[in-house]
Amino acid sequence: MSEYQHLSSTRLIGRLVPPGEKAMANPVERLTSEWQLAPAAALSDLPYTGMAVMRWTCRTALKTPAGLDNSKGLISASSFKEAGDPTWTNDEGMKKWVAFMDAYYPEGDRKSIFTTYGYSAAELLVQVLRQCGNDVSRENVMRQAANLKDFRLDLLLPGLAINTSPSDYRVIKEFRMMRFNGERWEPFGPIVAD
Repeated sequence: MSEYQHLSSTRLIGRLVPPGEKAMANPVERLTSEWQLAPAAALSDLPYTGMAVMRWTCRTALKTPAGLDNSKGLISASSFKEAGDPTWTNDEGMKKWVAFMDAYYPEGDRKSIFTTYGYSAAELLVQVLRQCGNDVSRENVMRQAANLKDFRLDLLLPGLAINTSPSDYRVIKEFRMMRFNGERWEPFGPIVAD
């Protein structure tokens, strides 16, 4: 069990940034504007660690205008595989998403987090409807949505699963910390549970 298991995200971020490093956490504005990243990288002689709380697809979001060099070392968290990351080229779940995109949305942006999110949300809905069987009443849909057990989405990171209950509707409760290396996000550390 991780020492971070029961920490709030704010306290967790504070514990993950090593002492003496600069940290920037901004969950509202994209961390891609030159007025945030470029000057922040030059704030002092201390190593710079940015906290990208809302993770965007790395190549499209970080390359301009701040530049990939100014984005190196950003820290974020994710529960999902990133489309376009060569790590997942031969992954079965990613192959299913690529086949879906080829068949149903060939003009879609293959590096957008929104296409992978839409696919995963639809996959989750299909599972809930399968569990409903022939009873698709509102009550049964809600009962089944609150009764997902160890369900693994195609694009969920290995080792993560979806579990819901009548007292906990949250779908995503686990993630991996990621650090941007200038080209892609690299996972580090154990799976962290919320």
